[in-house]
Amino acid sequence: MLRPTAFIAKTLERLEAGERVALVTIAARTGSAPRAPGAKMLVDATGRVIGTVGGGQLEDICIQQAHRCLKTGKPAWIDLSLDAAAAAGMLCGGAVAALVEVLAPGSTDIKGDLLHFRSILNGLHSRTPLVRVVACRGFGRDLSTAAKVHGVCGQKASASGDFALPPRVEDAADALLHSSIANAAQWLPNELGGYFLEPFLPAPIVYIFGAGHIAEALAPLCVAVGFETVVLDDRPEFANSLRFPDADRVDVVNSFAGAVDLLGIDDASYVVIATRGHAWDSVVLAAALDTRAGYIGMVGSHNKRDAVFAALSHQGAAPTALKRVHCPIGLDIGAETPEEIAVSIVAELIATRSGSTTGRMPRKRK
Repeated sequence: MLRPTAFIAKTLERLEAGERVALVTIAARTGSAPRAPGAKMLVDATGRVIGTVGGGQLEDICIQQAHRCLKTGKPAWIDLSLDAAAAAGMLCGGAVAALVEVLAPGSTDIKGDLLHFRSILNGLHSRTPLVRVVACRGFGRDLSTAAKVHGVCGQKASASGDFALPPRVEDAADALLHSSIANAAQWLPNELGGYFLEPFLPAPIVYIFGAGHIAEALAPLCVAVGFETVVLDDRPEFANSLRFPDADRVDVVNSFAGAVDLLGIDDASYVVIATRGHAWDSVVLAAALDTRAGYIGMVGSHNKRDAVFAALSHQGAAPTALKRVHCPIGLDIGAETPEEIAVSIVAELIATRSGSTTGRMPRKRK
């Protein structure tokens, strides 16, 4: 899975290299269409594609339209019923709407295009929430678009396509700035077309405390599904790049005590606690409860959870704080091995990121 930061960086690379590319984004969907609003891909004149909007016939249609847009230099809107396309092998059902924008470095908008996407990339790097707003007028091949970046307190980070937002659109954009849910892009239609709002929020980071067998299986899965992944342990023979070649960072800490306080954990942070013992798990959990972490999970059985919670309650932890903790960690899939447990954990992380409701793992954990 290509992270938003990497996708925007590749978009900028193409613009800076003087290439013209088509940006295809799922703007709306109904039913069981494969990808949520915000899914995107980049198409160039040679046929190279970066990203995906769902594969199959849907993607083929979008690529064909992207090539037409590259030839005309004009954007387009695609409405596609997946029910009607069942004869072509698309059995998902529902419908999707896709927006095709042409980014043309050779046009008079080159400065605006570059500033536009540079501002988004800078926001992603600095963990500053931004919302890209695309105003659409008309539909199909008669579509015209203008884009801007909406920031905190209405600050505009782009000089490209500057325009005022209607109150309801500005309110929706402001709400997205404070959302912690991925795939929260919105299409707000009106009689002339509508507005597509796509949040670019601080990248979700998974902090894995403990570099044992579960962490070794979990880290590459987290990376594969688009999380930035940091592994921490106080044992250098465990916390090293040889054991975790895919992790974004591997930190050897002097002690788990105080390690949480050095990380700047925010509501886009996911804390997974899997140290080598109950005592260190309890230390990390106590510190994590004092953060705004969007997810806190701890490996352990019901008995371990009850013992740790009782100790933390005695130290003053509020019952409401302890309810934030996913323990036993992971979804209930009957996992036994470290690899299976890792799958159950990353499934719960994905569910949290997407805003899905899930069950808890009732089984015993070592």
